[in-house]
Amino acid sequence: MIRAKLESGELVTLVKDCDCVIHEGPHWLYMDEMDKRLNAPLRERALQGEPLAFVAYAEAELRRLGAKRSEMEQQNIIEILRS
Repeated sequence: MIRAKLESGELVTLVKDCDCVIHEGPHWLYMDEMDKRLNAPLRERALQGEPLAFVAYAEAELRRLGAKRSEMEQQNIIEILRS
């Protein structure tokens, strides 16, 4: 179960909105986790001092977090609560 805190302070359960059998909760949140995992190798390379990997990681994370922020704003979510 994935819960979220809304701007109003209310706690809600985020419902599944797709037919996927490999995750629970909304599809956009699952895709955010997948994108984060895909970006992890770039992060590791950036931490090892590769400047181009740092730029690629930063750009990928900006896209990921921008999409996540947009979804959260549309639904008035201020925090994702994992149990």
